[in-house]
Amino acid sequence: MFPLDEQVLLRAVEVLVFAAPEPIAPGELVQALCRALELPPGAVNAEELPGLIARLNEELERSGRPYRVVESAGGYQFAATEEASEWLQRAFPERARRRFSQAALEVLAIVAYRQPITRAEIDAIRGVQSAEVVHSLLERGLLQIVGTAAAPGKPPLYGTTPLFLQAFGLQSLQELPPLEQLEQEPQLQLFDPEALEGLQQQLEQLRQLARSQ
Repeated sequence: MFPLDEQVLLRAVEVLVFAAPEPIAPGELVQALCRALELPPGAVNAEELPGLIARLNEELERSGRPYRVVESAGGYQFAATEEASEWLQRAFPERARRRFSQAALEVLAIVAYRQPITRAEIDAIRGVQSAEVVHSLLERGLLQIVGTAAAPGKPPLYGTTPLFLQAFGLQSLQELPPLEQLEQEPQLQLFDPEALEGLQQQLEQLRQLARSQ
């Protein structure tokens, strides 16, 4: 690492993560650090970031701050601590319902577990038409078309996006537990707690589907 006061470096990391409108990728963060602190390119590298983030989080914990820097969707962002999240849920109990409708949560859960998947397959699992919901989620950047199915008409195949991971506090789809585990731990905090309640019904549908195959 280029010689530099660590506290200056930590404060710069903190403000850059804070200012980023979405999770900031490691490569982007080190480039921004070098520009912000007028360091030569490469003076800070991505391999050093985990250590810097860990030390920053230690400082935040020692000072009693209600947030930490976390990995999400391939980058870094601030997130409330578990205790602070409970405060927010009690303070704004309607927030989750405003963010996602029940139908949207159902479609997101189905696509997350079964992608790539066609709209007809989504409809079959839900038992209702999903065209408007899928279109809305595409517009919001939570779903994307990832290909076409080898079927008459070549219907589009849908998958989730990095924004989906960000919205549900996931680093990758690998963090989704297998459906068998959900049966054993029905209260598992798989997604953001605000969204978990709305996901339970459709996860049950997915478990039944998995057992039938």
